[in-house]
Amino acid sequence: MTQSLEFDQTFGFIAKVLQMIGYPSCLAPYPTTFASRLKSSAGFVVCFLMLTYCVFGQIINIGLLMMGHRQTDQVVEEVAIQVSSTGFCIIGLAKMYSLSYNRAILSWLIADFRVKWNAGELTDKDRSIRDGTLRPTVAITTVAALGNIIMVSAFNFQPVVEMIYGRVVTGEWVKLFLYVIWFPFNSTHGAIYYLVYLFEVYSGVIVAVGNVGFNCIFCLLTSHLSMQLKLLCSWIEDMVEVEDEKGVQSKKKLYRIVRYHQDLIRGRNALQSMFSTTLFLNFSASSVLMCMQLYLITTAGITLMVKFTLFMLCILMEIFILCYYGEEILANSSSIAAGAFNSNWYQSKVSQQNPRFGKNLIPIIQQGQRPMVLTAWKFWPITIRTFSAILQTSWSYFTLLKTVMH
Repeated sequence: MTQSLEFDQTFGFIAKVLQMIGYPSCLAPYPTTFASRLKSSAGFVVCFLMLTYCVFGQIINIGLLMMGHRQTDQVVEEVAIQVSSTGFCIIGLAKMYSLSYNRAILSWLIADFRVKWNAGELTDKDRSIRDGTLRPTVAITTVAALGNIIMVSAFNFQPVVEMIYGRVVTGEWVKLFLYVIWFPFNSTHGAIYYLVYLFEVYSGVIVAVGNVGFNCIFCLLTSHLSMQLKLLCSWIEDMVEVEDEKGVQSKKKLYRIVRYHQDLIRGRNALQSMFSTTLFLNFSASSVLMCMQLYLITTAGITLMVKFTLFMLCILMEIFILCYYGEEILANSSSIAAGAFNSNWYQSKVSQQNPRFGKNLIPIIQQGQRPMVLTAWKFWPITIRTFSAILQTSWSYFTLLKTVMH
C-alpha cells in the first residue's frame, strides 16, 4: 500500500532549492518583526542585488552595441542574443521580487492549505483524491527544478569548454564570459577575470533558481487549490443522505460546504494577488523571447542553433506548465455547479422535511457557474487557450521580423 503523502513533502524539495539563493523556507512561519524578516532574507537580498547589476550591465552593453561603441559584424544577431539573455534575467529578477514582496501571502496560503490537509474529518476517499492530485505535481516540480539545475550547470561550463577547444586548436587562450556585461573596469585583466567569471556563474544560478522556484511555487499552490476543489465537488455530490429523514445531517454538510467554498475563493484571490502582475510580465516577455529565438535559429550555425532551440523549448515548457495548472483550477471549479445539481437534493425524504433545501443549493450553483480563473494582470487568463495565443503571437512577431530584415 502506498504511503500517504505528508504536507511538508509537497513543498520540501523546492524550499531547499530556493535556499540556494538565500530565500527563507516557505514552510517556516512568517517572521513577526522587520528585523527578523531582514535577518532571514539577508542572503536573498545579496542575490537580488547581484542579479540586478547583471541586468543593469547587460542593458548598458546593449545600448553601447546599438550606438556602435562595440564592434561586431552582425549587429542585429548580436542584439537579439543580448536581448534574449537580458529578458530572461529580467523575468527572473521580477519573480524574485514577487517571492520576496508576497512572502506574507505565501506563508498564509501554505498555513491555510496545511490546516485543510491535516483536517481530521477527511475520509480514505478524500485522502486518495488529495494524494492522487499532489503526487504528480510534486514529481513534475522536482524534475523541473533538477532539469534547470543541470541546464544551468551545462551553460556555466560552456565557455570553459569553448576556451579549452580554442586552446587545443589555435594554441591560444581566449577569455570568454557567460554574459556580456558592462563593468567600469577591465574585466579580462589578471585575477579580476576569474572573479567576474564566478560572479556571472552564480548570477546564472540565481536567475535559474529564481525562475524555477517561482514557477514551482505557483504550480504547487494551484495544485493544492485544485485538489481542494475536487474534494469540495466530491462532498457536494455525497452531501444528501437519503436515510436522513429530517435532513439534519444534510443541512450541516451544506453549511460546511458553503463555508469551505468561501475559503477557497479567498485562496484564489490570494493567488491572484501574488502572481498576477509577474505572470503578465512573464507571458509578455516570453512572446518576444520566443520570437528572438526563432529568428536566431534560422540565422545561426548548427552549434548555436542547438543552443537557441533548447532555450526556446525551455520557455515553451515553462509557459505550458503554468497555463496547465491554471487550466486545472478553471476545470475543477467549473465542476462544482454540476456536482451540486447532481446531488440527491431531490430525494423525497429530504425535500419533504426541508422544502428549502433545494433552494439553498442555488447560490452554490450560481457561484459555480462563475468558475475561478487566475489571470495575468486581468489581461490573460492562465489557461491552455492563452498558451496557444502566446504561440500565435510569437509566430506573428517572428514573421514580421523576418519580413523587415529581408
